[in-house]
Amino acid sequence: MTAVRVPWSSAAFLVYLGGLTILSSTLALISIQSDEHGAAGLVLWTVLIFVVLAGAAEAARNRGNLVTGGLLALSAVAAFVIFVGAILDWFGWLPNTNDDAVFVNGFHFWLLVL
Repeated sequence: MTAVRVPWSSAAFLVYLGGLTILSSTLALISIQSDEHGAAGLVLWTVLIFVVLAGAAEAARNRGNLVTGGLLALSAVAAFVIFVGAILDWFGWLPNTNDDAVFVNGFHFWLLVL
């Protein structure tokens, strides 16, 4: 695999800024949806967001826009990790971490999975 070296320019800056904007807006959307819907709704929203971002990343890669595809894939990976966490929370496998002494209450394997 060869690394893609992007020369730094104003266009590259805008691509990176757009990718970080998509990542932050994705995380904000998931946060809002987690407040408005239950655990099952959060799983549905995160899988929907993941599929859209993964499809956009694959389409950008197929067009030859490797940097744009990589930035969209970064957002898709974040959505996938939140999707896995939402499934674990929906099944009740994530512990309540609101306590100050998380490590005193024992080892929680599912936190290590995330």
